[in-house]
Amino acid sequence: MERDLSAMERDFCVTEEVDGHRWGRFKASNLLGGKDWEMCFNCGMIRRADKQNKPCKGTPWVGPRKPSP
Repeated sequence: MERDLSAMERDFCVTEEVDGHRWGRFKASNLLGGKDWEMCFNCGMIRRADKQNKPCKGTPWVGPRKPSP
């Protein structure tokens, strides 16, 4: 299933790109309880106050677990 990201990308203001993360904020002020959270557009991680997040793991996905060897 393909996602139409064009509408989401229009509403997302990128402020910085670091370690694979695309940090920014959505224009909708009531998103996330009205807080001014900075988040990654790729993985959805909320940015730490000290900006010491681990590198981006990319787009999350849901699916069956892979069998261990």
